[in-house]
Amino acid sequence: MLSACPSCGKRNPIGAKFCSECGAALTAGNESAPKRPTGSAALEARAAPAPGERRQLTIMFCDLVGSTTLASRLDPEDMREVIGGCLRMVTGVVERFGGYVARYVGDGALIYFGYPRAHEDDVERGVEAGLQIIEEAAALKLLEGFRPQFRVGIATGLVVVGDIVRTGGRGESDVAGETPHLAARLQALAEPDTVVIGQTTRQLAGRLFTYRDLGPVALKGFAEPVQAYRVLGTTGAESRFEALRETHQSPLVGRAAELETLERLWEDARGGRGRVALVSGEPGIGKSRLTAMLSERIVGQPHTRIRYYCSWHQQASPFQPFINQLERAARIDRGDSPAKKLEKLAQVLSPGAFQEEDLLLLGDLLSVPLEERGSRIDGAPRKIREKTMEALLREGELLAAQRPLLMVFEDVHWIDPSSLDLLNLAVQRVPELPILLIITSRPEFHPPWSDADAVSLTLAPLTYDDSAALVEAGAGERTLPPGVTEEIIARADGIPLFVEELTRSVVEGGAGTLADHAGNGAAPDLAAVPPTLSASLTARLDRLGDARAIALIGATIGREFTYELVAGLAGKPEAELRRAFDQLTESGLVRRRGVPPAASYQFTHALIHEAAYRSMLRDTRRGLHADLVRLFEADFPETAVLRPDLLAHHCAEAGMLDKSVEYWLRAGRSAFARSAIVEAIDRLRKGLAIVDRLPEGEQRFRLELDFQLYLTQALIAHTGYTSKDTSDAMEAARRTCDKLGEPPQLPAVLSGQWAFSLISNALPTAARRSAELLRLGLARDDRIWTLLGRRSSGVTDFARGNFVAARASLEEAQRLYKPEDQPAYAALGVQDAQVVVTAYLSWILIYLGYFEQGRAMRDRAVAEANALNQAYSIAHALNGLAFTQLLLGDPQGALGTLDELERVNEEHGLAYYRAFVFIFRGWALADLGEVADGIKLIEFGISAYRAGGAHLYTTTFYRWLASAYRRAGDFRQGLARLDEATRIADASEAYGDEGEIHRVRAELLLDLKDTDGAIRSYQAALDASRRRQARHWELHAATGLASLHAEHGRRTEAAALLGGVYGWFTEGFDTPDLKAAKLLLDSLE
Repeated sequence: MLSACPSCGKRNPIGAKFCSECGAALTAGNESAPKRPTGSAALEARAAPAPGERRQLTIMFCDLVGSTTLASRLDPEDMREVIGGCLRMVTGVVERFGGYVARYVGDGALIYFGYPRAHEDDVERGVEAGLQIIEEAAALKLLEGFRPQFRVGIATGLVVVGDIVRTGGRGESDVAGETPHLAARLQALAEPDTVVIGQTTRQLAGRLFTYRDLGPVALKGFAEPVQAYRVLGTTGAESRFEALRETHQSPLVGRAAELETLERLWEDARGGRGRVALVSGEPGIGKSRLTAMLSERIVGQPHTRIRYYCSWHQQASPFQPFINQLERAARIDRGDSPAKKLEKLAQVLSPGAFQEEDLLLLGDLLSVPLEERGSRIDGAPRKIREKTMEALLREGELLAAQRPLLMVFEDVHWIDPSSLDLLNLAVQRVPELPILLIITSRPEFHPPWSDADAVSLTLAPLTYDDSAALVEAGAGERTLPPGVTEEIIARADGIPLFVEELTRSVVEGGAGTLADHAGNGAAPDLAAVPPTLSASLTARLDRLGDARAIALIGATIGREFTYELVAGLAGKPEAELRRAFDQLTESGLVRRRGVPPAASYQFTHALIHEAAYRSMLRDTRRGLHADLVRLFEADFPETAVLRPDLLAHHCAEAGMLDKSVEYWLRAGRSAFARSAIVEAIDRLRKGLAIVDRLPEGEQRFRLELDFQLYLTQALIAHTGYTSKDTSDAMEAARRTCDKLGEPPQLPAVLSGQWAFSLISNALPTAARRSAELLRLGLARDDRIWTLLGRRSSGVTDFARGNFVAARASLEEAQRLYKPEDQPAYAALGVQDAQVVVTAYLSWILIYLGYFEQGRAMRDRAVAEANALNQAYSIAHALNGLAFTQLLLGDPQGALGTLDELERVNEEHGLAYYRAFVFIFRGWALADLGEVADGIKLIEFGISAYRAGGAHLYTTTFYRWLASAYRRAGDFRQGLARLDEATRIADASEAYGDEGEIHRVRAELLLDLKDTDGAIRSYQAALDASRRRQARHWELHAATGLASLHAEHGRRTEAAALLGGVYGWFTEGFDTPDLKAAKLLLDSLE
């Protein structure tokens, strides 16, 4: 007989406990409509699953063999009794094993193991139930001469389970995915009285059963053959168990040697010899437990302990571990006024020892407005960043000066680049302080410090005995059934976390199901959670009841979340919400800090957080992320300013791609403005990845271009103009411009490509690109584009030795420049166009022989750069100033300029100009007689310059190096460097230094007593200089050749040569070159 479901009206077999249609609980043996269970009973029955969720289920199809033939010879009522008796038996077996008959299909049944209530061993239960159905069917006496036989197919895999169709107010609990289809096909494959399972079921069932390998079989609807197994029987082994872990209740086992090492390092630190320990190992291996045990061991000793935590979702947030630690230590609340926040911060800083500036710097780090205090922090972002790092280091040093300091930095595999920079500095300073710094990480982390700076402790899996001791401790006074300990140890593979969680699951008698581990598209990959452990995690979530929804909301926010945010999303009454939070905390799933509503929470482990988050359907997650974005924007608007990367992430997960792009761009620009270059690159790339998901079209292409241009600037700052990353970003921007035609940003792209070609010393390509930019500017009658084209053409001509043409182009660019257009120029490049033009003009004027005009122009460039207060422009102007000082014979002045340039480079992290500092300083030192040091610096600078892909002006650098080797008396080395300069010039058409290369070659040949060769080289120098109208180089060559003529008695010829060149000059007679020429000329007369 059948009984009607009180919820949906579906008629179910007598004895069924759950409705096959809607899953509602039924009253066994009662054909009348029983009352639906309520309260805790209902939660026990269904564990309050979501309307739809992702789970990994074990699904069974069983079918009565030969029912069609039987129906042809039986009365329908008799047939009804036979089928009813068989299905009642199936239902009874399934319910004994904790399964759920989802639907009766004719003379068969669709059965779930793992829904609506999960068990940690659902795979084993399902296979056992299949075998039991076969066994009990053989014993059924329903009809004379008839022995029921069943075919059973079982598959395990990812499904979406829940209310798929709703009609007339009732839901149909069903599953979607490949798994039910596979189970049906396996059932059709099975012989009568056999159970056939798929590959995943076989793997998860392990050695609990014996099998016959059926090999890969072709199944209808499956593109590839599917591996199948026939289950022959059980092996008698116990079921496997999984559970969650409570680290604070577990003893430390198997780590005696590592603990002894840490205690020894602590004693060293107490004695004033600071030590660093890097504790590494895979997730769950016991890194945090080891550090906690050390803390317990030294609790009676005077000391201070500070802990920092890194998080995967804060890897793009500069200094976030330090910010979190300061906020925790100071107990800063969101509602505190700026003054109150500073007051709290001051109270936790070292009393009477910290500096007022430190308080302001750390307050600024915590985004505390300083205006009310009447204070502000001066300096460039890079300098403020350095001062902040020093303040954080100093606070640690002050604490250590009072008593020994134990500093623990956890999970540095998730550390942000800025925090890593600071941690690296701390590692270098610790040896001089009474500090033990313990750093924990996963194996993928590679520290930037050397092995000599830290003691490395790599934690290995526990031995069998150690794992057994941990199981025993977890079980407490309970006696585990025989074989369970061995099963736990086998499953745990020596990972303490897994041992603890499995043991706890057994002790609690918990339930579990296999959570989604397949992942897809936007969903993170659940492969990080072992299937057996994720089943235990899902079971724990199922047992939360109403608190489960709170856990899922918290998981959407992140591993760490606040009461305020969850309350804003949950929309529950305060009392109900607090009960749910209490239940969540008591479950051990999360830890709480503070008291609601100011409380914050953290999932005990990342694995717990991941399992909760990935159990939700994509639509559910998207909805929660969208609600969270709206909550942030409405009630926490400061988040958009302080953490645009956080909103960008949630917008992306919500499918709000346009908003996500906006926030990622804001986050990237904000990080770049603070000189957090690595973070800027990361955020811009993440934003570009979101842009790629937008529909193709003009709007997307314009967004792409914005990101590509900012990314290019950040990459130039981080890796230089000529790195592959920079080049790829430039090329991508150009392709986007081609899609848009001629967008306003095209000059920036063309300028970037031109700069790449120029600095790579691909001068013919640079010439073509500058000509293209100029052509576009003239065709559009666009002053800004034309100015950039003139600038690019002038600089390229300078490098190629076309000095007159270069001067004309740059003077025209100067004429086109309008101060009111400066913001437009700033958006088109990292250097101001006017500063670049003026600086290059100063060099060209000196080459052409206009020394005083050149000096005036270079001073103007420096003044313009300083007025703009742009780091790159200042660096370019200072670089030009040092160059002209060296050209005009003032090496001592150049050294002072280079000191200033070096300071700007370091303060703002400018990579490109660092090599120039080495090369220019080497030239200056060689001029001042410190030849050996000069050579080393020039060699090092050239190597560093070329290593970064830059080759522009290397002909000049090698010529300087040749001159330095000449001063050192190593003439052959000097000639070798000139040969390299000539090779580069011929290959790249870089003839800007042609005359000087010939002139230095003449001097070296003369040193080697090759007078004829020297004369030929001097004449080549004169010819090249005159061809290019480089009067300065012509003066050098004429002075050298005239001196040689004079030495060989050709004084009249010498005077005529030098007099003709000297007589051209009208200014700059105070320069060393003109003074030397005048002195020689006077001696000839």
